[in-house]
Amino acid sequence: MDRTRRVAFLGTGGTGKTTLAKYLAAERNLPFNDAASVRQVARDMGFSNPFDVDKALHEVYMDAVVQAAPEEAARLAMEAWKPGTRDDLSVRALFQTQLMHEKAMWEAAHGEFVTDRTPFDVLGYSLAHCPRSVTELQLSIAYTAMQRYTHVIVCPTCSYFNLDGDANRGPLDDESYFRKVELFMLGLLAEWEQFDPVRPRPVVRWLRDSTLDSRKRVVLDTTRVYRGRRRGR
Repeated sequence: MDRTRRVAFLGTGGTGKTTLAKYLAAERNLPFNDAASVRQVARDMGFSNPFDVDKALHEVYMDAVVQAAPEEAARLAMEAWKPGTRDDLSVRALFQTQLMHEKAMWEAAHGEFVTDRTPFDVLGYSLAHCPRSVTELQLSIAYTAMQRYTHVIVCPTCSYFNLDGDANRGPLDDESYFRKVELFMLGLLAEWEQFDPVRPRPVVRWLRDSTLDSRKRVVLDTTRVYRGRRRGR
């Protein structure tokens, strides 16, 4: 039996997936790719906070970044942003595309790993902020990428949600925003489960427990089971 583990946690910010993913990576001695990469991609593009991409004008950013440093391009794009501007004119779509690319490159370079973000996490935020940017090709690529995981652990807001005063989550600090994003993520997950059903599926486990110790036990138990053997809710 192939005992390779490629474990992905699916869920919005505040659901505790990063804490659990770090714990599992340490327990299983696996490389870890975390949501901090979201902040790194934002910094590489010149933004101090990932949510700043939602108030920066894409056209200005693209014109400026050709000649200026990313930080200067980001500053100019944010200065050009006006209240009431359509979301799809922001830098969000470019940011999400870059994030998906960086994630895919990292995962392709590792045979085993734990990650606290799936392609559906990335697309969920895209659908919430700039739905016109999501194409059928992106969906197909995401479905294929999901197939490579051996385990997908779903962390719903109804089981645990705590923003914990994280300033990096921006001004969107209420559960209703993250619940909306979660609905897009879970919709993608539901559709994917009907996609090409002949292939063996990753083990999919929904975390229903709310205490950290019990969640850790479930995560360890789930990753003792291998691809195609069981799915649990």
